Amino acid sequence: NFKSLKLIGDLRMEIDQDGKPYFFKAYGDYIKSYGKVGQEVEGIILLDPRTGETTQYELGDVPEWISSPYPSEMVAYQADVFGHNVHGFWNSFLSKRDVKIPTGVGNDDGVTPVVIDDVLYYFTDYTSPSDDVSSLLGYSLTNAYTGEMTFYEETDSSLMCSTSPID
Repeated sequence: NFKSLKLIGDLRMEIDQDGKPYFFKAYGDYIKSYGKVGQEVEGIILLDPRTGETTQYELGDVPEWISSPYPSEMVAYQADVFGHNVHGFWNSFLSKRDVKIPTGVGNDDGVTPVVIDDVLYYFTDYTSPSDDVSSLLGYSLTNAYTGEMTFYEETDSSLMCSTSPID
């Protein structure tokens, strides 16, 4: 019985190693961070569309052929919270030191799915909230399976050396 679960994100579909399609939806709980409410994935509900059978998996037990238990819209929201609240909630309104905002340029809820070494990540790039600065400040990659985000700060003249996260 899944009635007590808080479902997160859109219903998605993936195909297992035998070519059989499944629908799934993440579930989790709401968390409060820096005055904003977010979500934390705890697992997925998997639906076999042929039989109607459902199976609940906790995050650590999700089958490996499911490449993205973390929904892209959740990753986009977490990127926004990270960029705005880098030095705390009040900093994002007062001094705005090191605040960065996601550009929102991406084909999946403002983030871009990329595959590195057979792992799906969501790419997000950041810019300054200042109207007089338009350069990129860095980018993040969020593992779509674990939800772990890594931020890469721009330290040389070109972002965007696209191989930075790979090397």
